[in-house]
Amino acid sequence: MEYIEDYLVIQKTRFGDRFQYSVEIDEKCRPVVIPKLLLQPLIENSLKYGFRKKASISVWIRGWISGNYLVLEVKDDGTGFDISEERAKQAFTTSGLRDDLKHFGLGMYISELYCKKHDGFLTVENQSGGACVRAYFRSIVPESVVPETEAF
Repeated sequence: MEYIEDYLVIQKTRFGDRFQYSVEIDEKCRPVVIPKLLLQPLIENSLKYGFRKKASISVWIRGWISGNYLVLEVKDDGTGFDISEERAKQAFTTSGLRDDLKHFGLGMYISELYCKKHDGFLTVENQSGGACVRAYFRSIVPESVVPETEAF
């Protein structure tokens, strides 16, 4: 998470008061090794697309353990995805990679691959006042972190 904190500080320096952020990672997540290039592209998307239609943007990064999954969330108060949620979800299940990259870019696609590699998945959704992307991982969560009744 140090890498992400450093990235956020750089973006804060770049955008000043136009960019606000918050990071809330549950202590139970600390022993889990998170791939460096998982969250950064998701945060970058929030900034890139959020600043297209707004003068300022806020981004919230959260992490928690839910059952057997580590859940990482990047949420913003931008304008959300320009396409329907249904179309957004199809981007990761269709074989038309070239089309999907036009809409989501390589960063989102790489984040999805990281999730799948670790028995997880990526969700995208429009929420009132912005977009929310959640990355779910199963195989990188140590058994010591999962409650005994929910072990793999």
